[in-house]
Amino acid sequence: MFTEAFHPQLNGVVTYVSDVAEELTRRGNKVDVYAPEIKGYRDSARYIHRLPGIKALSKMDANQRLVVPLPNKEFRKMLTAKFDLIHAHTGGPVSLWGFQLAKTKGVPYVLTYHTLLTSYLHYIFNGKVIKPKVVEVLTRVYGNQCDAIIAPSEKIRQELIRYGVHKPVFVVPNSVDVARFTGQKKGYLREKFGIRGKILLFVGRVSKEKNVEFLLKSFQIVASKSKEATLVIVGKGADLENLQRLSEELGLSERVVFTGPIPMAEIPKVYADGDIFVFPSISEVHPMVVLEATVSGLPVVTVQDSAYLESVKDDINGYQTKISPTAFASATLSLLKDEEKRTRFGEASALIGRKQFSLENHVDKLTDLYEAVIDNYHPSTFSEAVGNMGKLRQMAKYVFNITRNGLG
Repeated sequence: MFTEAFHPQLNGVVTYVSDVAEELTRRGNKVDVYAPEIKGYRDSARYIHRLPGIKALSKMDANQRLVVPLPNKEFRKMLTAKFDLIHAHTGGPVSLWGFQLAKTKGVPYVLTYHTLLTSYLHYIFNGKVIKPKVVEVLTRVYGNQCDAIIAPSEKIRQELIRYGVHKPVFVVPNSVDVARFTGQKKGYLREKFGIRGKILLFVGRVSKEKNVEFLLKSFQIVASKSKEATLVIVGKGADLENLQRLSEELGLSERVVFTGPIPMAEIPKVYADGDIFVFPSISEVHPMVVLEATVSGLPVVTVQDSAYLESVKDDINGYQTKISPTAFASATLSLLKDEEKRTRFGEASALIGRKQFSLENHVDKLTDLYEAVIDNYHPSTFSEAVGNMGKLRQMAKYVFNITRNGLG
């Protein structure tokens, strides 16, 4: 597996890759994870290989790195390693090295398209250089060099088809290690932050693409009609300070708790202490945090978006509302004021999450897909391999030229 996103970063891709690699290894498969090296960080699993990296100029996560082709021990081992299949999880230098290795060694290259990249362009020169159409073109070029693509939801499969990707795209929903999120006791957030009453819980990056400003404005309506609720926002992000100021301006400083980052090992305790999970993001593919909330037995309120179709069933385990603070607040209040409904929706959430999104079921589907791709793989000829690499080099040059011209 090749990925830019890995520990100690905190995000859904990291959780996914870590859980799947662990489960595949537990089943007796030989798994190697290649990720950028982060100075001072040590991995516990022996199958993780760190490649030389430089710090990325990113507001998203201070631990982001870009791999550079320096011949350290792990890099040399990677070049001579034997693989049956290479599975990439991002589109940066690590994944492109994986692509080159796949074509050189004559093995299939599979990509999971985890992120709706057009929703993250504000992190690149404030969105003024690379536009959505550029992302669509680059995704089409990259995607059509893959042997198969995994889409965590039908939403992203349709998006890739719209971009012009014609290689096979298989929908394999994300998953959760159910055992980690069951049997946890309540009290973690209440004891740590001195909270009383009901907890409306948000877990995720505290940034523009997660629509947290919308959440605060919606909660202002909730707070005016219910004195028992506290909004707890778990995570860090580029907009944290701005949103803390907004919370004060809205008169919510006594009703909103920004916890900052919480270690991944403690996250199951966070969900166990929530009463309702509130998540208004419209930039999602198939969000891990919503799956974790359902497995933890929380009713869920989201906005209407096809990313939530499989996990949030209206009037069964939660609500998908119009993209309106008033509508979102109304759905939240209906759950806050009705304990029987909260309990019923929570039980339905747990059933949906544990039945549909268990890690074991996901890895069953993934290994079946791996076997099918390997069985039907036809190695590229030398000229095709050269052509594929040429297209990716053109893609990299295209991005460079856009960036240079955009910066004047």
